[in-house]
Amino acid sequence: MRNPIKLLTSAGALILLTVSLNANAQHLPNFGFNDWKGTCGSSEAFGTGGTTSSTTGDMRQRPGDEPTGWNGSSVNQKVLMEKKETLVFKDENETNLYAKLQNIFVGVGSIGSVAPGYITFGTPWVYAVSKIAECDGGTYGGLAFAGYKPEKLRLKVKRTDNNDEDSYVIAYMWNGTFKSKVGKLGAPSQERENCDRAILGYATDDVTGDGVLVASLEKIFRQTANSDWELIEIPFQYFDNSKNSVDFDQADYQQNVIEPSRINVVICSGNYKDRSKLVNGTTLWVDDVELVYPTKDYAGKCVTVDLNEDEVSARSAANSEWSDAKMTVEDYGNVVSTDDTGHKTTTGKVTLGKVTLDGVKLTHYDDYLWLEHNDDNYTMDGSLHNNGNYLVYLDQPSANQRIKFADTQSATTGIESVDGAESEPVVFGGQGYISVAGVHGMVSLYTLTGAKVAEVYVEGEAVIPATAGIVIVATPAGAVKCNVK
Repeated sequence: MRNPIKLLTSAGALILLTVSLNANAQHLPNFGFNDWKGTCGSSEAFGTGGTTSSTTGDMRQRPGDEPTGWNGSSVNQKVLMEKKETLVFKDENETNLYAKLQNIFVGVGSIGSVAPGYITFGTPWVYAVSKIAECDGGTYGGLAFAGYKPEKLRLKVKRTDNNDEDSYVIAYMWNGTFKSKVGKLGAPSQERENCDRAILGYATDDVTGDGVLVASLEKIFRQTANSDWELIEIPFQYFDNSKNSVDFDQADYQQNVIEPSRINVVICSGNYKDRSKLVNGTTLWVDDVELVYPTKDYAGKCVTVDLNEDEVSARSAANSEWSDAKMTVEDYGNVVSTDDTGHKTTTGKVTLGKVTLDGVKLTHYDDYLWLEHNDDNYTMDGSLHNNGNYLVYLDQPSANQRIKFADTQSATTGIESVDGAESEPVVFGGQGYISVAGVHGMVSLYTLTGAKVAEVYVEGEAVIPATAGIVIVATPAGAVKCNVK
């Protein structure tokens, strides 16, 4: 775990918070398409075109490549003869990988039809026969989803085609199991579980099972602005047990909206719902597909201290006049890394007063949220914790000021604090030591089990040797946890 308390020696802002942080959220795998399989998974092919495309369905490996964690719609089927077409491609610029989806005509000579380029978490299926009017396709299944309720889906798309075809983004969450049939258009005969059309309510056959739709979204669009990348956000519509639409806040907090157990996303270059309207060659680029969870606000007090000298003591800040302040943290939900203990780092946006920092790294520990950001104007480094006072630092090199953001409660660690504090001390762990500043009195170091390992009287500042690990530091102002490296 990163050190939850750290001192910046350059000019900057120091933020002190007590928060109730719910970091429980599930994010989509490989959101930025940085990882690719090098091969493809399998789709289910139905039809009457030979032993490898039967009426009861055969799993056939798709050609080409596709993003890790996703399935694509690239075609491997047999009608008059075996035919393979790649519809999902790895594309890139100088700094980034992304997915390219393209509608392509599949057939022999003039006999065939246009297939849609799409990616999904479910299993693609296709019914292909020589009679085009009977052909069909779709998706069944999706990802396990542990009951979380995101607010929106955010993604980047680019489409340069100016034809009249719609591109589609569809997402849905559900609980239980929907049973319906797939296969021949208008007369499907093979039962499968959790088909998209059954979950979303437009299946043509009878749907059975105990499935309940929890939330869904859909967006159709054509050429993006200036034929360039466009960031779009699509809110989920939640439903109660009676299938009535419910506002997100109600859905998130009322008991009559059940928790979803599965989720699926479908992103299609063409008209996903009506294959008769597909246009050969329609192309869509897509990147950074992420779930967005509700914005969290943290309220407290703020004071600005002028840094005309290299350092300003914590006592100077504590004796200044405090004003109300609020920090807002929005988690984009996109996983950029996972460490060896399973902790995930996502990105988000943090706002403090008039300062908004985008692309902040948010690392979700069990009860910490670690914030990191660095650009030409600001550096942020620190943590929010759900029980006690912890520090966040906002450094603005171009401004000779330090902003201290504080809550109105004291830390609670289970170790009795020493009374008589005159100011808020600054405490942080280093390589084999604990550093304290702004302290006038006894400082004690404890293990997590409460055993005292050191006690030093400090007048102002001190560096106390300490063993690597989590150390609880008790000062006259209270007790905090530090990580000694």
